[in-house]
Amino acid sequence: MFAGDMDSAEALDQLAVPTTLSILTLSHPILHPSSPSKRTSSSSATSDQDAQRTPSVIAADLTHYQELFSKLRFSYVEQVTKERFLRAVTAETPEFVGAGENAELDEKLRGDKKALRAKKEEVRGLIGVLEEQGRALAGRE
Repeated sequence: MFAGDMDSAEALDQLAVPTTLSILTLSHPILHPSSPSKRTSSSSATSDQDAQRTPSVIAADLTHYQELFSKLRFSYVEQVTKERFLRAVTAETPEFVGAGENAELDEKLRGDKKALRAKKEEVRGLIGVLEEQGRALAGRE
């Protein structure tokens, strides 16, 4: 038998054990790269890890991830804009937009912005409700 056979059997045994996954446990190696990453299959280790997570740490993580997603969204919009510009410049027949088309697009943009503002207000309300429920649940424990 090869030494590798034993490792693969152990790996299969570890995969057979059901584990609970959460964003907090998955993000631990990313948030704490200096700590050695060890894989545990016991639920007590997961609960110990979750017990160390205070609301302030979770709020800081949430803020950090919101900033990362904001940067990612900005980069995506910037990349798409550059791509459209280059496509318009390199097209055989350039696209010319008339004043009427601009007016229609401006009107559509105003409507879209108004709808976006309404959705943002709705999301703010939902976030407020979720935060209240989170506080209530945290207080119950």
